[in-house]
Amino acid sequence: MAVTKSDVLRAIEQLEANDQKPTNANILAIVGGSNATVNKYRSEILNERLEQSFENKIRLNENELMAVSTVFDRILSSRLATLRAEYEAHIVNNEITLLDLAKESGKVEFLTSKVEQLERENSEYKRMIENNKKIDDKQQSLLDQPQDTTGAKSRKNQKPQNNDN
Repeated sequence: MAVTKSDVLRAIEQLEANDQKPTNANILAIVGGSNATVNKYRSEILNERLEQSFENKIRLNENELMAVSTVFDRILSSRLATLRAEYEAHIVNNEITLLDLAKESGKVEFLTSKVEQLERENSEYKRMIENNKKIDDKQQSLLDQPQDTTGAKSRKNQKPQNNDN
């Protein structure tokens, strides 16, 4: 004898009454038949129940709706306040970090200008040192030249000649 949808429904109800799950294996143990047939009817029955549960959903009266709405508003307000406080704390921390970075940036700008000034001074000192070296080299070369000491003395000691004749 073929298994009907009613047979599968009765097996499901019997299993649920005994606190057992309406699996294909449990239904097959009660009604027999093929796994494909039991699976087909079981799926149809469970889908019908699901659809009916949506149709028979709980409808709240106005007072219950107000109470649920009030609770939801409180939860939402509390959560928003918590998030707002967290975001404000992040903003304050970011502002502090930004101020610290601005201070450091000012220090960097000052130090950069100081380095540039010192580099200019260093270049000027190097130029001065090079000029002094050139002067020293010229002086040394003049000192190193042989000097005509006798000729210089004889010219000093010579009397000027009178060319008045």
